[in-house]
Amino acid sequence: MRKRLILALLGIFIFCGSAYSMTLSDLLASAIVKLDSIHDYQSISRYYNRKGKISDYRTYKYWYVDGYIKMKIIKGKSVGSVVFYNPKTDKVRAHKGGFFSFIKLTLNPNDSKVVSIRGVRIDQTSFPYVENVIAKAVNSGLCTNSESKENYFINCAYKKPIASGIYYDKLTISKKSLLPVKWERDDKNGKPLYEADYKIIKVNSGFSPKDIAF
Repeated sequence: MRKRLILALLGIFIFCGSAYSMTLSDLLASAIVKLDSIHDYQSISRYYNRKGKISDYRTYKYWYVDGYIKMKIIKGKSVGSVVFYNPKTDKVRAHKGGFFSFIKLTLNPNDSKVVSIRGVRIDQTSFPYVENVIAKAVNSGLCTNSESKENYFINCAYKKPIASGIYYDKLTISKKSLLPVKWERDDKNGKPLYEADYKIIKVNSGFSPKDIAF
């Protein structure tokens, strides 16, 4: 009798645990719904890029509103430099920090002056872009998911390299906000080629493209 009771309680525990476990498809759907509800956000974002033996660390103050993006370097090489991406014109406005800040340039988003050492464009840094990359991989059956106490993880592995040598993607999503907190992209040996850490400051605060343009 006691044995049957223990087995019954164990069955209830397993059932309840599985009921609250997020499947990969549910996780992706929930994250997409959350991201689609965002009109604008501001963050402090730290980026790591590696190309060959060259590594680059930079921290940005980041603004996003309906596809418009502004990034200002606050730590790392070229502190004070600012870029602004306009999705309607597909152009980037940029200026350096300090004495030369009055010189403003209008450039193509692929221009070497406004891409990372790995060629990452400004419009490839936003949450909607991350969502599209991961959703495509998930829908192709290339990903698995796991979780910790505070975060969900989506892990994707590619048979052939994508985006200049990337074989693995790992997206960390906050359980509390359902927003990305980290995106890692690794080479075939599992060593990072690209990392982005996001610290969200504000979401849907109501600013417009005019508030961040220059």
